[in-house]
Amino acid sequence: MNQPHRSLRSRLWEQVASRTGITALQRRQADDHQHLDDLARAHDTTARVAGHAAHTAGAALLAAGAAADEARLARDEASGRAQVLGTIHDHAVRLERIERTERVLLTMRWLDHLPVDDETTVSVVLPTRNRAQRLPGAIASVQAQTHRRWELVVVDDGSTDDTRAVLDGFDDDRIQVVAGPARGLSAARNAGLDHVTGDVVVYLDDDNRMDRLWCQAVAWAFAEHPDHDVAYGARLIDSMDRVLARAEATPFGDVPELHFEPFDRATLERGNIADIGVIAHRRSAPARFDESLPWLEDWDLLLSLTATAAPLELPVVAVHYTSEPIGRLSDAMRAGTEAHDRARARVRAKHAGPPADT
Repeated sequence: MNQPHRSLRSRLWEQVASRTGITALQRRQADDHQHLDDLARAHDTTARVAGHAAHTAGAALLAAGAAADEARLARDEASGRAQVLGTIHDHAVRLERIERTERVLLTMRWLDHLPVDDETTVSVVLPTRNRAQRLPGAIASVQAQTHRRWELVVVDDGSTDDTRAVLDGFDDDRIQVVAGPARGLSAARNAGLDHVTGDVVVYLDDDNRMDRLWCQAVAWAFAEHPDHDVAYGARLIDSMDRVLARAEATPFGDVPELHFEPFDRATLERGNIADIGVIAHRRSAPARFDESLPWLEDWDLLLSLTATAAPLELPVVAVHYTSEPIGRLSDAMRAGTEAHDRARARVRAKHAGPPADT
């Protein structure tokens, strides 16, 4: 092959190779542009996803904040509602006490002008020991009763002071003195119950004073309510601050307060609502004091007497109660809190069961 022909062929191959390279380069450039476009679209998509995620996170934070605000508002609302309900409850309790106090005052005012029925004999059981200075006031409060048909059984439970001389100084055939067994307050009261002859029985401690209308009130109440065997009244306490061991006095100061709780068996099973001085019952009622109890015997008695039927709530002051515990037969109970708690547990266990009818 001659030289010119080879040169032409070479130039043709060179042109083909050149065109092929250009085409490949163009394809690579096209591929690169496509790849850049894909990357741009991916970046744009990623940016949108990131923006959406950020928006979603922001919305979640706002929702969480709103939920926290809502929960806080709910707590505040619940707290406010609880405070309102507590205030309403306190006002309701105070209103009930005011109404019960008003009932006591009105009943006593009415009773004070009611003709006295002396057909019912009221027996008063009064245990004492070494209280010669206070005993005369207690006995005098019985003698001052508007209801004249009463008997007073004083149980001298082993006094070593001038108690006997004080008792001998009362010239009243209605007063009977018996010797106590010197086994504690419950045994002394049981000794008194063994000697009563009246239709109705009430109790008095030697440091308290019986209201002058109490015997008349119980005689009238049991005559008007033959279906009741047990009743309880109110007591006027000289210092509720001492009784409840309050750290602070009431807004009115340490003044006498009326104590007259509504009857509720479940409440009574948790704790006493009445003092022995406000309890009255027919002599036929099964009333005996548990001599194994060193104290809380009045609570135990009221639980026993109301085991099958609710008592009559008698809105009359029964006793003027003194809170000074000096020299009482029941002083020993205040010496040991642990023993007192054991006695409380015993009483509760003893009377656990179905509530009385109300």
